[in-house]
Order: sequence, then structure tokens, then C-alpha cells
Amino acid sequence: MDGPELIARDLALLATTNPEAFWSALHELHDALAKGAHPDAELLALGAELRALCEAVHAGPADAALEQADARLAAVEELIATVAPLTGAGLAVKLRLVWLWWVDDCAESRHGPGEGSDDRTRLLWRLIAEAEALDRPSAGEAR
Repeated sequence: MDGPELIARDLALLATTNPEAFWSALHELHDALAKGAHPDAELLALGAELRALCEAVHAGPADAALEQADARLAAVEELIATVAPLTGAGLAVKLRLVWLWWVDDCAESRHGPGEGSDDRTRLLWRLIAEAEALDRPSAGEAR
């Protein structure tokens, strides 16, 4: 589990215990990421928000909080779908959205393909990893 997944998990815990703190932390995270110097800063911020909202919905907050999270999740999905990526990291955000729309298995959508996953599912997961790797320097290449 890397940084964004840990943040998403922690935010999901807040969603079930303190919804006001969840929304405040989510907005702070989005604002901080969106102001970054990365060419896909806004898309990366939306991707982090998508992960946090998915975790929050999965955690099963109270009805009112669930409705609010579902509504924001739909808005974030729409925004991600309309933004064109400029980098591999941005493309990976869009591929994760495709992943969420495609996968019916809740465990697969949160943790990747399982032992019984089909070839198309495994391919999409590999494409996400490959898109994320596009921005990394290759061996011996200075940043």
C-alpha cells in the first residue's frame, strides 16, 4: 500500500467516525495536490479524491454521509472522464476509473486482480502500472 492508498484508507476511517473531519481533510488533500507543479496536478488530485471516496463508500458510513459521498464520487468520476491526461500518471488515473467502472468484484476493484481474474482484467491492471511507470526515470537516467 503506497501513500495515496494509505491516505484513502485513513480518510475512509474518518468518514465513518467523523464525517465533518473527512470532508475537511478531503478538501485539503485535493487543494494541496491540485496546486502542485505536476502537469497533471488536477487529475492527480481528482484521482486521490476518487480513491478516498471509494474507500469511504466501502467503509459504509451513515446514510446521509453515504449519499453525500456517492454524489461527490459521481462528480469526481465525471471530471476525471473529461480531463485529458498529459503524463503517464494522469493516464493511470483515467485507467483506474475505467477499472472501477469495469470491475464488478469489490475486492478486485480495491486490490487488483485475483487468482481467478480473466486476462482482460489482468491486462487493464498491467496498463495502469505501465502508465504510472512512464514518468519514472529509467536506470541510469538522471531526473
